[in-house]
Amino acid sequence: MTQIHNEDFLSYVEGLTLQDRKNGYGSILHEYMIAMRADMLSQDDLKKIADVVHEMPPFLSGDLRGFSDEMFWSRASKYDATIFGILSNWFEGGVVATAIFEGLMKDIEAKF
Repeated sequence: MTQIHNEDFLSYVEGLTLQDRKNGYGSILHEYMIAMRADMLSQDDLKKIADVVHEMPPFLSGDLRGFSDEMFWSRASKYDATIFGILSNWFEGGVVATAIFEGLMKDIEAKF
């Protein structure tokens, strides 16, 4: 059951624009840093997430060249569904937040 969900999510990610993917992965790193500082997750969960995200920063600075969505989400799903759920929620949060912000900016620009 979880594997089908992971494959569906991977298809969703691969269908996004490069900028949306960068926003999503950037959001994962941002939320991870907040979770670490605020003790929002168990140390075990933080370690698992660190294992998944530790190689991501150089790819984000290089427009995701050489980055594999499939490898990332496969690594995320090797742990329990909780880790995959946390990461996918953080990812989607970055994509949605950017879309909302861009929509607001268009509304503001249209008024001026």
